[in-house]
Amino acid sequence: MMKILYTVFFISIGLSQAFAQSVGDFRSLQTGDWTNSNTWEELVSIGPEVWSNTANTPTSADGVISILDTHVITVAS
Repeated sequence: MMKILYTVFFISIGLSQAFAQSVGDFRSLQTGDWTNSNTWEELVSIGPEVWSNTANTPTSADGVISILDTHVITVAS
């Protein structure tokens, strides 16, 4: 029984680390164009979690890029 509890504990720790936010991650602030910095906000602090308007736009070099479910982000073809 203890072996199962240890396994569940370590898996849950691993999963929480895998989905943790990092400074520099982006999320959508509003519906808009991908290349418009007003569309995005950037994580600037983790403890406490602080998102801020940014002059940047996300690229493939950035960490997590989240589009909130009520937003539509347009990408030019």
